Parts: sequence; structure tokens; C-alpha cells
Amino acid sequence: MKSHKAVLIVIGIAFIIRLSIALYSPGNPHEDFASYYNLAVNLTEGSGFSGTSGPTAFRAPGYPLFLSLFFYIFGTSLFVARMANVLLSTIVVLGTYLVSREAFSENIALISATIVAFTPSLILYTPILASENLATPLLLISIWLIILGWERTKLSYFFLAGVSMSIATLTRPGFLMFPCVIAIYMAFRKLQLALIFRYLSAFAIGLLLTLSPWVIRNYLVFGQFIPVATNGGFNLAIGFNQYSTGEYIGNVTETVLGKEYDWAAYRLKDSNLTEPDIDQALKTAALEFIKENPVRAITLSLPKLLYFYGDDVSGVYHNIAFPSRPTPNWLWKTSRWIAQLYYLIVLVLASSTLFLYKRINLYPHAVFILAVIAYWTFLHMVFFGGDRFHLPILPLLFSFSSIPIWELTTRWRKRS
Repeated sequence: MKSHKAVLIVIGIAFIIRLSIALYSPGNPHEDFASYYNLAVNLTEGSGFSGTSGPTAFRAPGYPLFLSLFFYIFGTSLFVARMANVLLSTIVVLGTYLVSREAFSENIALISATIVAFTPSLILYTPILASENLATPLLLISIWLIILGWERTKLSYFFLAGVSMSIATLTRPGFLMFPCVIAIYMAFRKLQLALIFRYLSAFAIGLLLTLSPWVIRNYLVFGQFIPVATNGGFNLAIGFNQYSTGEYIGNVTETVLGKEYDWAAYRLKDSNLTEPDIDQALKTAALEFIKENPVRAITLSLPKLLYFYGDDVSGVYHNIAFPSRPTPNWLWKTSRWIAQLYYLIVLVLASSTLFLYKRINLYPHAVFILAVIAYWTFLHMVFFGGDRFHLPILPLLFSFSSIPIWELTTRWRKRS
């Protein structure tokens, strides 16, 4: 009971902090975040999932659909969107606790939830209309259900995990290959093939049933099989072209295809190419670059990794990039330093656990969490890096930080 009360207190504090930053932030939506907002508005007003040139599949639909539900009930406004994010970000703290409790222990789960509750980047992204705000709790819910299904040998948990992962995939398409992580983990645990097949089948049914309406919609609109979005070629081309640096670079269509991109219409300017055609052209160009420059393509993976894990401060930038009102400059400078220092300290603690196999070996499901982290890391070593993209796995990574903290606490108590 004491631990339950403690986690409720942590969740309550997390909610208050996130609500406060959501109410205070002067940031207006820009770039991707403005697009999510506009798509949600179009959905609410009955215009469908569309840009200025008609139906689109460039953006993953999950987050705009989620926002549109709140807009439909409470009205269309940035305030409503931010309040929805407060709810999601608070669920992340609860999700961290649930996953850590099943994978590690009650005490470690409470520490993990506390770390995540006070993680500056997760707090600072609450006012930002980033799809990671929805993808992160969905990932945690899916992992929690998978572990429960494993422990209780119930197919229903795997089915529900598939549903959750499907919505996560509709939010961040990178999760599309997530079933491979489950299969590899089960093989690692030497599970019987028949049981692996049953678990994966239940997961796949939940995934496909939830994903299929969007796939059917895309086929009816574009006449092609499009699982989630038409931006895979874009992301691949950003990661593999003559000017690639490892992080996001703009104007990729001008660099690769010689045409400017209209981000409101999701089309090339002065071109008749369809949305899927543009994506395919960029994908082809990226693959040709890899084929012609294999060494360069491989060496780009290191800077991508550095941009992915190097810092944790973009939340500060996105809160003040397009401000609605002036705020003290010193506040954001201080926030940036606090965010980076907090991140580095917790990252070092996590690394101290990851490099000591004996610790991980005490918790069988820790390998599954590591596999998820490795999968998401590898994905962004292929495409491009940036600290915003590590947000979905940050609670998982930080759960490993709790192990040395708990060990030190236990030793201190014994000495006392």
C-alpha cells in the first residue's frame, strides 16, 4: 500500500509540473508540429486527412487523429491540444512504473517513475505538438502488456499489445517492424516454436486489425499499398545524400530532385508527381547513393548516433522558437543547462547498469527492454538522428538508471 501511495504522489507531482509548463510555455506550433495541428483541425472540420492539394498520407495519422478527438469534444485550440499532452505525458510516468515493476521490481519501478516524472525533456515537450507525446505512452503500454502476456501465458494480452503497437505505428511509422523484436526475444528465451507462433499471431491480429482501415483508405485514395505514410523515402534521402550530416537537413527535395517542396500541399512545386511517386523517387535516390558510396553511407551512422544520444535539450528550443509572448532569456538558458545535466547524469547511471551484465541477468525481461532500445537506436542510425527522436525510449533507458540507485540505497540502509 505504501508503494501505491508513493507512486500516486509521484504521478500527481508529474501532472502538476506538466500542467504548469503547458500553461506557461509561449511556444507556437511550427514545422512538423504546426502540420499535426492543421491536420487535426481539418479532421475536426470534416475536411478529412488532407493538405491544400487534397488527401495526404505524408504524415502518420495517429497524433492528428488523437488531437481531433479532443478538438471535437472541447473545441479547436492550442490550449486543448496542450491539455491532451499533459494527460499523455502523465501516463508516461505511470507506464514507466508499470513496465519497470514487471521487468524489475516494485522499488526500482518507483525510482524509475520518479526519474521520468522530473526528466526536463519529457516535461518541456508537453506543450509541443510532437507525435512522440502519443507514441511514448503507447510503446510503454504495449511492452507492459507483452510482459504480462508472457508471465500469465494469455493471448489476450498479446492481442491488446498489438492494438497498442498498431496505434503507436500509426503515430511513428518506425514501429512497423516491432514484431521482429518480439520474435528475436522469444527465440533468445528459447521458447517453444508453437508458443512463439501463438503469441506472435495474437499480436499480429491486434496490429493488423487496427492498421487495416488506414491501409484500405490509402489504397482507395492513392491506388497503392501504403502501410502508414509516404515519408519513408524523405527520411532515407535526408540520411543518405551528398550533403547528409547525420541530423535533419531541410530542402532535401531541392538537393536530390531539384524541386522545391510545398509543405502545405505535400507536393513538389511545378511537378505532376503524386505523393507516393515523390517518396519513391527519393527512396531510389537514397539507395543509389548508398550503392555508389558504401563507405560514406556506413560512416554516417556514427554522427547519426551522436545526434540521437548527444543531448536532450531540443525541448527548450521548441518552446521559444516561435514565441507568442516574451519570456526571460535567462530562464531558457538555465532550463537548457539543467536539462542537459540531468540527462547526462541519468544516462551515466543507465550505462553503468548496461555494461554490467550480471545486473541485467537478474531481471530476465530486461533483455526485452534492451532489445527495444537497440531496435529504435538502430532505426535512427539508418535514417537520421536528433534528440527528439529518442524520447519514446527515454523512459525505458532511464529505468536502468534506477538499478544502481536502488543498490546504493540498499547498501546505505544496511550500513545504517
